[in-house]
Amino acid sequence: SRARKRDQKLLNSLIKRKNSKFSGNSKFSTDRAKTVYGIDAEILWPCVDISEFPSNDDEDSQNPYPYNDDYVVCIGRASWAKGTWETIAMLEGTDLSLAHVGGGEPKAISKLVNHAKSKHVGLWISPKLSSPDLVSLMRGARAIVSMAHSESFGLSPIEAFAVGTPAIFVDEGGFKETIVDGKNGRLIPRIEISSWHNALTEAKLDKIRNNWKIAGLERISELNLSPEKHAERLKEIIFNH
Repeated sequence: SRARKRDQKLLNSLIKRKNSKFSGNSKFSTDRAKTVYGIDAEILWPCVDISEFPSNDDEDSQNPYPYNDDYVVCIGRASWAKGTWETIAMLEGTDLSLAHVGGGEPKAISKLVNHAKSKHVGLWISPKLSSPDLVSLMRGARAIVSMAHSESFGLSPIEAFAVGTPAIFVDEGGFKETIVDGKNGRLIPRIEISSWHNALTEAKLDKIRNNWKIAGLERISELNLSPEKHAERLKEIIFNH
């Protein structure tokens, strides 16, 4: 495509520049860089300030979700890439509503609302939330879900681990580098709708929620995405290669 050729031209100019180095935020993204552009890139995990997503609810704000039904949370601008329409279709028949955080283009949102109505799925949309409100919304949810396409890393699983809400994500992309299926959440093939429904039912059980929360916090420690560690990794890429 024209866009890819433009990107390739820019990358070629950077490759020729002395001391240039490339990084990707996951193994998935570095593999893509090699496949699509033929460049070798280092993995530089993203930085996450977990202090914004406390594991206890002592200082939670009031949940902004205005209804009394059970819901799941999906984070990201409404689009095909984020799998927003597929998520709504997947929820059909579950009696779960979707709390979508991230907004989208007015035309896209209008189509999304109509899509939800056609599937008899409740839909609440918030273009943006403060960190305290987002934490409260996530903590009150049945699960955090995503059916995004080719997500390079995805911070939502990490945030779900931190607040202790089950993470149920499509078995693709960078999600596979944070979620260990059945241990700290679920990774489910896109087309296996019955498996999604079973996982959402499973996510209601206190024992499952607690086990996944403990394992999720352990995974956060393993990955160590703190600002300090991020700086160390960046320094290593710059000075040690």
